[in-house]
Amino acid sequence: MYLIRASRERPLLNVELSGHVTTDEAARFLTLVAELLKTDRHKGVRCELSGLDYGPDRPASVAAVLAALLPPEVRVAITGPASALRGVGRVVRLAHATANVRTFESAAEADSWLAEVVGVRTSLPTTAQRHAEDLFGAAPGPDPAATPARRTSAA
Repeated sequence: MYLIRASRERPLLNVELSGHVTTDEAARFLTLVAELLKTDRHKGVRCELSGLDYGPDRPASVAAVLAALLPPEVRVAITGPASALRGVGRVVRLAHATANVRTFESAAEADSWLAEVVGVRTSLPTTAQRHAEDLFGAAPGPDPAATPARRTSAA
């Protein structure tokens, strides 16, 4: 199972993996995260594995998906127990993503590493902006063809 939350303050995705994550579920998860990174212009991902019981049984398949979908400008910080981080480290090495994906045993270390690329958000992500416009309505200018002509008279 996975949970994905976007930060409102920073261009950062916070994700948590828990329970048993199969290879297919990991591939779907990576595809969804990659799409969110692309559409909302996030610059970092913080992934928490403390609730993970079992990971994918085909790490090479997960590594191939990671290598294909991870944008080079995005940093991924993965935190969790050492037992989970060993398996993730193997996936990262197989994906040749060691430059922008790192594992940390503490959240503070992960946050300081992500801070270099994740600053303060200055505007809403594209998807959030579109939803806000749908909810509150954009204020388009008046249509000149729809407004009646004004009459002026000398009366």
